[in-house]
Amino acid sequence: MRKYKRILFVCLATLLIAGLSFPEDKDFTLIPNKSPNELRILKLLVVADQAYRKQIPDWQDEITNFVNLASDIFYKQAGIKLEIKGLRPWQRDSIRKSNYANTNDLLNELIEDFRTKVSDFEILLVLTSHDLDDYEAWYKKNIILIRNKKMLTTYDRYGDIKMTEYPVMSAKERDERYVSIILHEVGHFFGCDHCQDNTCAMTPESVYPEKFCEKCIQIIKKWKWRELSNPQSERK
Repeated sequence: MRKYKRILFVCLATLLIAGLSFPEDKDFTLIPNKSPNELRILKLLVVADQAYRKQIPDWQDEITNFVNLASDIFYKQAGIKLEIKGLRPWQRDSIRKSNYANTNDLLNELIEDFRTKVSDFEILLVLTSHDLDDYEAWYKKNIILIRNKKMLTTYDRYGDIKMTEYPVMSAKERDERYVSIILHEVGHFFGCDHCQDNTCAMTPESVYPEKFCEKCIQIIKKWKWRELSNPQSERK
């Protein structure tokens, strides 16, 4: 009986180690002849709509600082750096429209506005004061969406919604959230799913850690040289 218990323990331990050491496969294509230890630099294009620019006049300096902080974390943990190739104002044509039907609607308007070459960037970082639909498609198209507003909902004593407001985040709140948002979304680009470790940047909880757990680091390193299709090239 003791022998079978020992065999069972070894099997369970093997499965656990395998689960930690070998991240699940993804439908990604790797850039050939690249070493996991080689530095990878990701090119970002940052655009901010007119409402965002009005509410945060120093948006260029602020987002540059946040991207640099996120880049330092990625570099130390996975050998990846984030490099901003452009900071551009986006004059949203449909300013009165709070939502887009899908990601392509946004891309069409953005790209017609700034007319950027496909080779100029790999990741598009959109700063907006508006809500946008189709959240699940963002990381698949290498787009990071950051809204500078938060949702506050109050309830009456019966548990019914009384009022929902969308105030602009304070500088302190942006400082607490933005770096983690960037880490989280880029983590998705490199194959990370949501993590149950709430000290990891991939946690879906409403906390904002600024590091990755060991399992997520392994996944990022495994797919460090995956080909990132440019958001512009995927337009229909």
